[in-house]
Amino acid sequence: MLILQDALKFNLVGPEFIWILSSTISLDSFNTTYNEKLIGLLTIEPVAGTFVNASINTTLLNATYNIWQKYELESFPGSSKVNSFALFAFDATWPLIKSLEKLCSTIKNNSSSSCLSFIESSFCFDRRFIQSNLLLNSIN
Repeated sequence: MLILQDALKFNLVGPEFIWILSSTISLDSFNTTYNEKLIGLLTIEPVAGTFVNASINTTLLNATYNIWQKYELESFPGSSKVNSFALFAFDATWPLIKSLEKLCSTIKNNSSSSCLSFIESSFCFDRRFIQSNLLLNSIN
């Protein structure tokens, strides 16, 4: 909660940013002047699939493990030791991945510019995704 409050204070939250939060953070606890900046927050409600009688998508699960091993092999604990919260985080990012995929295919067909262009800055938190409005539209 304190990290998010600092992020709000330093204008690191809003339509140009995506934050992934646990559902334990109540959005009602923020000052109403920040409501417009809370756009772009994605909260995770951890519910095991077996709890709601949902089957496990093993194709997606295996793809998740493959992506993790490809890009972060040193942090991959092995499929039998993956914490369910890691899987919940991946589930929460999957719509973003699919939206970027959709955005990139649209831009690729209609433009010669890159779909993943950023306005650079020496300060790592001050980079801006140029196509942020189009990404938000593709999520909706």
